Amino acid sequence: MSVSLTLGKYGILAVAAVFPVVEAAVFGAMAVAVPAGNNIIAETIRALAAVAIVVAIGREYGPYHAIAAGIGLAGGWVASETVQDAFMAGFSQFISQWVNVAVQFALKGFLLGVAAGVGIAVSPIALLSPVIGFLLGLIAILATRAVGLLESALDGVVHAIFKGLPLGVKGLVAPYFGGISIGMIFLFTIAWFTFIVGAALGVAVGIAIVAVALGWTVVFTLIGFIAFIGYIAGLVLANLLAHTRIDYMPFIDAILLVLFPWLGPALYTAGYAALLTRRKSMGLYLISLGVLSLSLPKLPI
Repeated sequence: MSVSLTLGKYGILAVAAVFPVVEAAVFGAMAVAVPAGNNIIAETIRALAAVAIVVAIGREYGPYHAIAAGIGLAGGWVASETVQDAFMAGFSQFISQWVNVAVQFALKGFLLGVAAGVGIAVSPIALLSPVIGFLLGLIAILATRAVGLLESALDGVVHAIFKGLPLGVKGLVAPYFGGISIGMIFLFTIAWFTFIVGAALGVAVGIAIVAVALGWTVVFTLIGFIAFIGYIAGLVLANLLAHTRIDYMPFIDAILLVLFPWLGPALYTAGYAALLTRRKSMGLYLISLGVLSLSLPKLPI
């Protein structure tokens, strides 16, 4: 779905977003479009984010814009009905493919794992197990690094796009682009996670195939134990090489939002505050988490 169609969802807000001063009110309304909870911590964060938005807009655009932003912050309900639709328009472009991607990468990982398992079982005293464990661990590290590079790429692209947008338009399209960003990372995470799970299962199947073929009993148990220890040692060694920091962890963050649903509105408004800083891509990520929280099951914690 195009950005123009996404803007069309907002009706009068989309028209108001291109006018001076009024655009600040649109941005303010969008910043509180996700309904607030009743948690004191979340409400404090949300209030501080609202103050930060008014101050930042006032500093960059002037006092009239700041006043308009404050008025918009008081009327966020006008945008609440369409925020989720705009987010899903971007999010669904990637997440709709998750089943196909999961099956493909799980199968590739499984076949690689079977080959690795056979290699572990037939090698002298399981000498290959540390090497195979290291290689599989290295694959996980490479995937983690790829997520880090994806974050950097998104950061550059988002900064370039949002730097040139009018303030009101920036506020309106943020949920849409946030859906694209988090959907892309969701899909990539699904791909490498299913690959690693498939590879782990494949290793077990590969060792079992050799055991059945050779009729090993006690000897296989001993070699399998040595192989397992070596395999774990290889994984540990590979992970010692990992120094990549990841800011975007959508699966972990989604679990947190299920456990602590009151975080969603706070993250959403804080994301709009971040859009006015250099951390625009992080702002989009927080906005997308806030909207995503509306669709997640909620536990009363």
